[in-house]
Amino acid sequence: MKRTYIFEANSAEDREGWLKALKQHVRYGLEENSIKEGFMQKMGGSIKTWKQRYFILTEDKLKYYKQPGDAKVQGDVSLKDGGVLAYETDDAYGYPHAFSLIPTGSKRKYVFSCIDDTSRNEWMNAISEVIKANEAKKAAAAGNAASS
Repeated sequence: MKRTYIFEANSAEDREGWLKALKQHVRYGLEENSIKEGFMQKMGGSIKTWKQRYFILTEDKLKYYKQPGDAKVQGDVSLKDGGVLAYETDDAYGYPHAFSLIPTGSKRKYVFSCIDDTSRNEWMNAISEVIKANEAKKAAAAGNAASS
């Protein structure tokens, strides 16, 4: 069922603030088991240009698409084996609110930029929780194998 919502703001500034907040939290429902979804900028791997992509964080991957609803995944970052997250300075890559991710076992450094510090922190926290959960699963599996 499709729903229509009508919002009213006291000023254009308030309206823009509400729209910005709503866009950050809209879930397009591309994946039932998604932990977090939304737009970020991603720096290219071989050609160092920035592109806006739509990201979906799941239990073991960070997938990205050109747009919400695209059938073709542009790429994914495996988080199954863990990874290292780091804040990046605004001047390091020329984009503010940036962070990097190096998946365990990979030589590639993924760099992302968010709309603001709040969004960056939300993404980093969500990815960090996924990494911790996967590391805990791996440790538990290793413990079970050792005790067998």
